[in-house]
Amino acid sequence: PVADINNNPLNPVINSRSYSDDPEIVSKYVIDAFQGFQDANILPTVKHFPGHGDTSVDSHVSLPMVKKSKKEIENLEIVPFKNAIEAGIDGVMVAHIVYPAYDNLYPSTLSKTIVTDILRQKLGFNGLVVTDSLTMGAINNNYTKKEIVTLAANAGIDVLIFCGKADINEQREIYHSFIESVKEGNIPLEIIDKAVLRI
Repeated sequence: PVADINNNPLNPVINSRSYSDDPEIVSKYVIDAFQGFQDANILPTVKHFPGHGDTSVDSHVSLPMVKKSKKEIENLEIVPFKNAIEAGIDGVMVAHIVYPAYDNLYPSTLSKTIVTDILRQKLGFNGLVVTDSLTMGAINNNYTKKEIVTLAANAGIDVLIFCGKADINEQREIYHSFIESVKEGNIPLEIIDKAVLRI
């Protein structure tokens, strides 16, 4: 279920996918949807944390940025996610968006501050955290495969999703990049073990 709030009329990618421009209405429908999925033994992930509604750039193409204060974000964008977590959602998908109020260097998907400090610790989410596709332009155009897997794993992501072109060589590069980062000590086994247990 899309937990993004439709609060930017220039948004090229969320708009009609959002339930509403009201965070409480979004929360209600997100909770109804995910509970239906979970009752049917399907694992849903609410997306795109911490919110993709107030962007004017399509993250499939390039990297969006939301220039709001922490207070503004917490009073609007994060509300449906917080409510879904409190209602027992099992999965959250993280967005490819830079939120300078939290991390002015890395997009949410690669940010330990956003994934571990905010989503896991501040909001108390203990479930599965997945990425949006890491082959989307927002990430793939700005980082190498090795940087992507290393930063995402260390941020606290459990499942790294790479989709798009069905290129076996690209899949091999992603796999070997991950293995190399682990062997070099850049992705601690402790992080992998925690992710495996959550999965």
